Amino acid sequence: MFEAKGALEIRLRASGVDGVGTIQSKQLEASNVDLSAEFGELILIQRGHQASSQIVSVSSDMIQQLFGIRGQG
Repeated sequence: MFEAKGALEIRLRASGVDGVGTIQSKQLEASNVDLSAEFGELILIQRGHQASSQIVSVSSDMIQQLFGIRGQG
């Protein structure tokens, strides 16, 4: 299904030997996500979406008013 490109060598080693890490049971891995940065970015994206939505709404209203004025004249 998947094939590695190039000459890759597979090396199996025991954990804790020759610089290989160890496996610890019943342990949780620390999160690598900065939640404060992610929430800040989420707020910026949400505000951008709201502004875009408002622009579309105002543009639609302006087009409807334009067609209304042209229909009267």
